[in-house]
Amino acid sequence: MYLQKMRVALLCFRRNSAIPLLLSLAGCKKYVDDGYATPLLFMKAATSCLVWYFVVQLRSDTLYYYYNLHVSRRLLFTAWLLADLGTFSILLWLIRCIQ
Repeated sequence: MYLQKMRVALLCFRRNSAIPLLLSLAGCKKYVDDGYATPLLFMKAATSCLVWYFVVQLRSDTLYYYYNLHVSRRLLFTAWLLADLGTFSILLWLIRCIQ
C-alpha cells in the first residue's frame, strides 16, 4: 500500500518537473564552473520548496487527484523533494565521473 502511494507521489513530480529539471541543469553548469556541490544542494532544496509552493498555489486543482488517492500533502512534498534532490545528485555524480 505504501509503495503504491509513493508511486502516485512520484507521478506528481513527473508531471510537474520541467522547471526543477531546468534548475538542475543550471546548477550542474555552475558545478562545472566552480566545483562546489554543497551550496548547490542547499540552493536546490530552497528552489524545490519554492517551486512546490507555486505548484500548490497555481495548480491546486490538479492536486485533488492525489488527495483522492489518499496521498497526503506531506507525502507529496517529501517525495517531490527527495526526487528532485536525487535527480540533481545523480546529475552531479555523472558530471564528476565524466570529468
